[in-house]
Amino acid sequence: MIAQDHMNHNYTFTIEGDPIPWARPRSNKGRFYDSQSKEKEVIAFSLMNQNLRNHGSRHPILQGPLHLTVIFYMKIPKCSQAAMQRAENTYHAKLPDLSNLIKFIEDTAQGILFPDDSHIAQISACKKYSRSPRTVLTLSPLGEIDDQNKQSYQ
Repeated sequence: MIAQDHMNHNYTFTIEGDPIPWARPRSNKGRFYDSQSKEKEVIAFSLMNQNLRNHGSRHPILQGPLHLTVIFYMKIPKCSQAAMQRAENTYHAKLPDLSNLIKFIEDTAQGILFPDDSHIAQISACKKYSRSPRTVLTLSPLGEIDDQNKQSYQ
């Protein structure tokens, strides 16, 4: 699912299912390979379809300095119904690492939502528990923010 905030030029995408952390390339008989190529392909296809359906293009929707906001909704471990209700939307402080979750999203969305992950200049991210695991990412251009804050860096 994708939503667009036309006033602020924010683009929000939802990837259903358990968030996936980035994994290092594997080696087999001296050759390296991406052990996550299938997962990346499925998620890239989902992002491309959301982009095509809502923007009519398979090309990146934003360029330049970008702000990426990501919320990873992690599955609540099996527990009682009452414990599940208490855990809903609380912070997740266990494996996988937040940085590896972010890296997987950056790698997968590259070339689909933005030309290259080097365009991401600012990131806000968190992990929370949820009964419906998913990843929600929002992209926003930083141009207007940079213009306002330019003087504070000079």
